[in-house]
Amino acid sequence: YKLCGVKAREYTNATTMGMINAKTGEFDLEIVDALGYPRQLFPKLSQPGTVLGEYEGISCVLCATHDTGSAVEGIPMEGNHPYISTGTWSLLGTELTRPITTEAAMKSGFTNEGGYNGTTRFLKNIMGMWMLQCIHKEIDGVYSFAEMAQLAQTSAYPCWIDAADNRF
Repeated sequence: YKLCGVKAREYTNATTMGMINAKTGEFDLEIVDALGYPRQLFPKLSQPGTVLGEYEGISCVLCATHDTGSAVEGIPMEGNHPYISTGTWSLLGTELTRPITTEAAMKSGFTNEGGYNGTTRFLKNIMGMWMLQCIHKEIDGVYSFAEMAQLAQTSAYPCWIDAADNRF
């Protein structure tokens, strides 16, 4: 908006909020209404790659504004090969031509996020790296990640921590 004066709601970012209809690719007005939000806050979405306008003669092109959307788009892959995107947490997924909305997918913790050029990022969070990063920060980096992995392998600690538990 500040570059070319055009306001747009970008698709890949919007799909991460759980309010997009997987079939239409637009805001699900049934959800919007159930939450009591004004419909005008949820206009038509713009796809990454859309030319919004110009700034001093340079085209302003909408990018995939969700970080995972941009990261996955930057992977030189063809087809629906699996990927792992690592940041605050790790995401395991694949890029598909349409969403998977089965009960089995939901129970397995998978979600559908919008991708570039009409694709769907079918993915799930892998929380273990986030926990390791938090531990590493708490111990002020005393051990490297490799040393932490070695300590975990040789630990006699009798309990199991499920990093995918909802409390995390």
